[in-house]
Amino acid sequence: IDATTASSALRPNNATIASHSTHVLDLLDLFLAYERGEQPQADWEKAWKTRTVSAEEWTALRADLRQRYDTIAEKLAVRNEWQGRVIGGWMMLLAHVAYHVGEIRQIRTSLAR
Repeated sequence: IDATTASSALRPNNATIASHSTHVLDLLDLFLAYERGEQPQADWEKAWKTRTVSAEEWTALRADLRQRYDTIAEKLAVRNEWQGRVIGGWMMLLAHVAYHVGEIRQIRTSLAR
C-alpha cells in the first residue's frame, strides 16, 4: 500500500487506512505503557485526525507499527505468568487490533476495484 492509497477514503469523512493504522499504533503504545506499569491517558480522537500521510510519514508509521509488533511478540515469547487480568487485556488488544486490520483490508479491497 502506498501513501496515496493509505490516505484515500471510500466516502468523505470515512476513516482511511492511515487513520486505522495510527489508531492501532496508539493502541499498541497504550498497551505497552500499561505493561510497564504506567497509567497512561488515552486520546482516542488523536488517531482519527490522521487522514492523509505523505510518503515519508507512511514509511515512518509502518516502521513504528513493525517495531511495536516486534516488541509485543518478544514480550509474549518470554511471558511465564498469565493471570486472568493479563489474559483479558491481551485478548482485548488482539480482538481490537484484529477488527482494525479487517477494516484496513476492506478499504484496500474496495479501493482496488
